[in-house]
Amino acid sequence: MSSNPISLSFVQGDTVNINITWTDVDSVPTDLTGATITSVMKKEYTSGVAATFTLVPTDLANGLFTLSLTNAQTAALPVRSKSAITSFVWDCNVVYSNGETATPIFGYLKMQRQVTI
Repeated sequence: MSSNPISLSFVQGDTVNINITWTDVDSVPTDLTGATITSVMKKEYTSGVAATFTLVPTDLANGLFTLSLTNAQTAALPVRSKSAITSFVWDCNVVYSNGETATPIFGYLKMQRQVTI
């Protein structure tokens, strides 16, 4: 996985699905069987959790999973007053079955206010 920030955008009120293939530095899929994977987003690094992603395992033995937010979750996210776009920070943390911890996926989320309701 990349150690560089990943920037994503979505529209408030939409369902968000982020498909992830977890690989090592040689692009070999990482076996995530038995791992605990968590992912949250916040307005700022030091603020409370704005939303928690749901992990949808696709093929953990081959490093495949999806992080999801429901349309109700994104509709309930706070927006900046008089701003069309609200920014968040996010990351994805894994605790492997051997106890090692890594956070190789992180970055920024930009939420556009919904225009058509």
